[in-house]
Amino acid sequence: MAKKFKIVLFGFFLLYGCANQLPPGGGEIDKIPPVISETYPLDGTTNYNDEYIELTFSEYVDKRTVQESLFFAPSIGNDSEFSWSGTTVRVYFNTELKENTTYTVSIGSDVKDLRNSNKMASPFSIVFSTGDIISKGKITGTVFSNDTEDVFVFAYKIMDEIPGIDSVKPDYISQVGTNGKYLFAGLSEGKYLVLSIIDKIRNQVFDKDEDLYNLSWKPVELENDSVEINNVDFILMKEKTVVKEIVDSSKIAEKDTIAPSIKSFTTKYESNKIDFDSPQFTLDFSEKVISDSLNSFIHISDLKKNNYPYTITTADSIKYEVSFAKIKPKTEFIIKVNLNPIMDLSRNKKDTVITKTISTMNDIDFVTIAGNVENDESNKHPIKIKLTDTKSKTEINSVNLEENKFKLTKVLPGKYFLYAFIDADSNSVYTNGKLSPLVYSEKFILYPDTLKIKSRWSLEDLKIKLPK
Repeated sequence: MAKKFKIVLFGFFLLYGCANQLPPGGGEIDKIPPVISETYPLDGTTNYNDEYIELTFSEYVDKRTVQESLFFAPSIGNDSEFSWSGTTVRVYFNTELKENTTYTVSIGSDVKDLRNSNKMASPFSIVFSTGDIISKGKITGTVFSNDTEDVFVFAYKIMDEIPGIDSVKPDYISQVGTNGKYLFAGLSEGKYLVLSIIDKIRNQVFDKDEDLYNLSWKPVELENDSVEINNVDFILMKEKTVVKEIVDSSKIAEKDTIAPSIKSFTTKYESNKIDFDSPQFTLDFSEKVISDSLNSFIHISDLKKNNYPYTITTADSIKYEVSFAKIKPKTEFIIKVNLNPIMDLSRNKKDTVITKTISTMNDIDFVTIAGNVENDESNKHPIKIKLTDTKSKTEINSVNLEENKFKLTKVLPGKYFLYAFIDADSNSVYTNGKLSPLVYSEKFILYPDTLKIKSRWSLEDLKIKLPK
């Protein structure tokens, strides 16, 4: 009965949709991401024997992004036919489905609406079976990344040994949502090799020479087909792209006549604030300068005309970090940078003095984040706790766990992510693991909630439970 109703309803959409294929124009800017409002079959359907599925979206979507974001597990091939009517798509299979098999249909978060290219906030999936029984095993987790574009999670079922996966399509694919979440559903019992991956060329296979990846910290085992394994988390940071300047060798290089300048003057905290315990600021030059010309070009004094000695270290070819000894809180400083002695490689320089005012933070400006970690007693390796900014994912503070407790100090009010990992190689850096030879990643857990820290309001009872 439900099937007949669905066919009649689709016919209605087909007649109505022919005269209305485009989204309405005008109105306020659309900021609402599309969602899937209806599916056929319903999630959890058994004895399914039709030759298609249907998905209905809450609004008009880009058809191409739907086709690129649709995954079947087990695979049904790559030649499915897509038939659209308004906001509904019918996907015809190019092969007969296997008997007594659980299928998972996943729709990735790259699906965009037509009005404002809003992406789906998270992946969506339905599970159905061609037999009487449906597998209900699940694996869920979060990929902690500075950019979720092109980030997927692959799962390969392990039979007798770890499978060779280079250029092999995984058994299950989940695209990571903008919130980093992913989900595998409809899994049967067994072991799975799970990894997060930046699929640069989006060919849905792992290319060892192309793709950045992160293994899970061990195989994920489902003891039966109703087990749900949560918090299989990953760290997968995209590398910053360096744009190289292309030089035309056929042209004679013009002589450099431009003197170096200060590109930026930055401090660790906003509004030119520095920490009184370890005062420091950073200078970025517009180009590489001669290091020998950096002697005595900075003058630091407070408002009482007390002078402060400093040290300068090279961060890279154009960036220099300036630090001086511990000072009093709530102190204001005048920084004078004399560019006259500074020369670039062509020995250009200019007679300019740049003046900046900075001040030290007060103790009451900072808050504390503290808590404990529930840890396997057999672990003898150090555990690292890291705090990162929610926007850039850059590290704000870190500390080692001591007696299962941690305390992060000198934190400003704001929004943060918190995570912990077992530092098995004691290098203070999270290890992603390797496929050849096989080395699993370090055990990692992301604290489930975003930390929203208010002024003069510390968090001191957080609990983190590392996965077993």
